[in-house]
Amino acid sequence: MKLTFASVVLALAFAASAHAQAPYDLVIKSGHVIDPKNGIDGVRDVAIKDGRIAAVRADISPSQATKTVNAAGLGMKDFANVMSKFLALGMPLKDVVLRSTWYPSKVIKREDLGHLTVGAPADVAILRLEKGKFGFLDQSGGRLNGAAGLRAS
Repeated sequence: MKLTFASVVLALAFAASAHAQAPYDLVIKSGHVIDPKNGIDGVRDVAIKDGRIAAVRADISPSQATKTVNAAGLGMKDFANVMSKFLALGMPLKDVVLRSTWYPSKVIKREDLGHLTVGAPADVAILRLEKGKFGFLDQSGGRLNGAAGLRAS
């Protein structure tokens, strides 16, 4: 078999592409993203590279990531319960997220946190909003009933 320069180059190019690294470490697919700083409230995919937000778009191919998590229908324990209490008090979901993410980041002067801007640290929680009858207790045993709750996945 006679190898030509072109066939060797083609073989090397194919081998390099087969071992090329995916542009993202993780893609979270089909999660409901609420990012008040960037005006996002809807189903989006979130890509993470080197621990930072790399992209937030309607559709990011799973082939672009080393690992993919499908967040559709998934839902953070404990903190999600606290957030759910605010829902039960009548606060809209978008405001609960805003007051749990972006506002605290501003208070502690860490405006690099609390949002999904490309390049921001990838501190992401996947939550599911469930409808139904929920009961919340406080430290003194007081009970608050609600019609929705946030659940972690």
